[in-house]
Amino acid sequence: MGGKRKNGEEENNNAPNLIENVVFKQRLVLLFCDFLELLELAEARKKKRKRHYTLEQELASLWERMRCRNIAKEDRSKLVSEAIQKVMGKICEIAVSHVSSRVLQLEGFISSLHGHVAPLLRHMVGSVVIEHTYQLGNPFQKQSLLLELYSAEVQLFKDLVTMKERRLEDLIPKLALNKGSVVRHMASVIQSILEKGIVDHSIIHTALIEYLNIADKSSATDILEQLSGPLLVRMIHTKDGSKLGMLCIKHGGAKERKKIIKGMKGHIEKIALDQYGCMIVLRELQPVLKELVFNMNGRRPLLQLLNPNCQRYLGSEDLAALNLSVQGEETEVALDLEKEKKYFRSW
Repeated sequence: MGGKRKNGEEENNNAPNLIENVVFKQRLVLLFCDFLELLELAEARKKKRKRHYTLEQELASLWERMRCRNIAKEDRSKLVSEAIQKVMGKICEIAVSHVSSRVLQLEGFISSLHGHVAPLLRHMVGSVVIEHTYQLGNPFQKQSLLLELYSAEVQLFKDLVTMKERRLEDLIPKLALNKGSVVRHMASVIQSILEKGIVDHSIIHTALIEYLNIADKSSATDILEQLSGPLLVRMIHTKDGSKLGMLCIKHGGAKERKKIIKGMKGHIEKIALDQYGCMIVLRELQPVLKELVFNMNGRRPLLQLLNPNCQRYLGSEDLAALNLSVQGEETEVALDLEKEKKYFRSW
């Protein structure tokens, strides 16, 4: 009797817990249902707001599959072909999406970019697609992208262009183009890109060099004045960007040179260590190098760089002066130097 009574009491005690568990599970189910409804509502809003939302999702799915390392070559080729077929005729709209723009970074899309290069270079995400495609392309494909920035006439007759006429100044007489019309068209394209502050890409640097080669003095000066300053620091990491920097220094007035120096403040060592940026430093030193070399005191910094701490060029007092420090300050100076080194390595 005692055992039966004990079991009955345990069942009565467990009954509230069982009810609480059932209620808790029911609440979880309701919350999950509400969550699914919210997801469906969000999806519906995105579909309504984005014209190609479904296509973007399909392209993102294809991208995730084709980027897998263990996928067979034939399967990846099929996925790429499927992606190309899906975006045909929609290249401009798709390229400005940060999700689907990854899929467009393929060589097969170069021909699809016809008529859309200039508008996409004015877009923060679209410009990355154009630059990546430009980097992937061979010389002929790169030229094809650049022709899009020159003028409508060049685009119409680009089939007549060969690799012999790689420079814009050679194209103009061959196609009998109006030079003034080309200059005005390029100026409007370049101006709209510079206003957006999108100056990091090599295709833009090359287009600027081509423009400066055909522009009159007034038009060229306007562009060089705009570039003289903080924008220039973001451009001199490329071959043509470095040329632009040297042109700005050579043709800029005192005001422009002051803006360039101010923009480079804090970046001098980074620039000096860069493959193309170092040319800016050389260009700046060029006028005074000869004077430095033939001057008894002027050559000493150069000799110190070539043969550090050599007593033939620096006396014992000079060498001691180089290592002078105030007692107790050595640690702080060493820490500051270490911070600077880490900063420059991360650039």
